[in-house]
Amino acid sequence: MYQWKTYQDSLYINLPEGSIEFDMYEVSSLEDIGSIESFKELTNFFRGTYSSLQIPTQTAKLLDEALEDIDLVSLREEFITLGCALQYAYCNNIGSENDEDLKTLALEKEDIKGLFRALRKYLFSTSHSEELPSITIKIDTGDNINIKNPLVLKTIYGALCDKFLLTRENYVQQKEGILSKTLQIKPDKFSENVKVEFINAIYNFIYSENNPNRPRIDKALKKSTLEFIAAFFALFEVPINNSAPFVNNPSIGNISQIYDNVDIKNLKHYIERPPSIEIK
Repeated sequence: MYQWKTYQDSLYINLPEGSIEFDMYEVSSLEDIGSIESFKELTNFFRGTYSSLQIPTQTAKLLDEALEDIDLVSLREEFITLGCALQYAYCNNIGSENDEDLKTLALEKEDIKGLFRALRKYLFSTSHSEELPSITIKIDTGDNINIKNPLVLKTIYGALCDKFLLTRENYVQQKEGILSKTLQIKPDKFSENVKVEFINAIYNFIYSENNPNRPRIDKALKKSTLEFIAAFFALFEVPINNSAPFVNNPSIGNISQIYDNVDIKNLKHYIERPPSIEIK
């Protein structure tokens, strides 16, 4: 069972047993979402890991009110699963910038780009006398071995081209294919990427043909849609900006109190101008 987490001092922790009242649910298969594959993709790992979940009773009540406001109360259990999957993904990606393995992978793309620039020089050289990029190898003693001899360089570059199945004809295709397998997202942006993907998936679903109650995209209705998404994030305790999100609080009596305290201006940036998260 997925245990609800609460956001406290930039960390997620389990609530003490008996501190608040919880409702229990089965994890939804999301079949009623229709053909919105992005929802299924975003929750695939969560749904494969957990068969049940818990959510604070008050949060479930407020979510019902928010869903009623956009005529999606029929998808209540689907949005509960989506919200817990959001919380799960976000809290598991906080602090990714401190992961040493991810730091190493983040540098891989830059190094491969540099290597392919050198291999391109080798592949497309027009004369035997054309100078090839030298190679420097650092050994355990701290000394550097500089390889400049053209015959040795051609042997090394030729072996690398064979390794990558690289020719003049397929250079661009092979390069793009290999780079696509490297880490694409900056480690310090992993949690931001979670927010971008979930925000846009929900927004696109609300205005998609798969939503039987799809609203018109006018100014007033767009505002209510943004309020819903911002409230959804707050209810599942995922911060859209640096301010602390909603934490389960008995003084919150209705969803309007959440709407009054969400930042839809910042949310719009995630839809219209998402933050740069890719490794260039």
